[in-house]
Amino acid sequence: MESLESIDASEMEDAYADDNLQQRDIDSAHEKLKTVGLRNGIQLGKEEKLQEGFNAGIRHSAKQSYSIAKLRGALKTVMVTNMLQRKVDIDYDALQHCLDNLDAAHTPLTALTPAVCLQLENVFELLSLHAMTNLVRNLYISNGEDKQA
Repeated sequence: MESLESIDASEMEDAYADDNLQQRDIDSAHEKLKTVGLRNGIQLGKEEKLQEGFNAGIRHSAKQSYSIAKLRGALKTVMVTNMLQRKVDIDYDALQHCLDNLDAAHTPLTALTPAVCLQLENVFELLSLHAMTNLVRNLYISNGEDKQA
């Protein structure tokens, strides 16, 4: 027959082993939750920053696209109007070259060189299209800021 002491010691060792096993399971579960939480937090942060960057980029490109679309429309109008009325002596080849640059896919505003901008300003001033003259100046100034950045 076993002694009372040996039974108590054996039960205590089993209870200690069970407690130790439970604690390891709890610690393991906590580590897994931390890892999952960290991973989810990083993913949410990435998505949020990506959306912020996209929103900023779309605002910037929309402003530039609108200005270029206005400029292209004005240039085509000037060309057609002057062809019909012969109001101003215009270098149509230079204007067509400018339009071609503005029509090209993925062409940045760097197509508006100082020489092109000066010619556009002169054409719009001769035709009293002051809003378009200011648009060309603003595009050129904005273009210079983009180059410096």
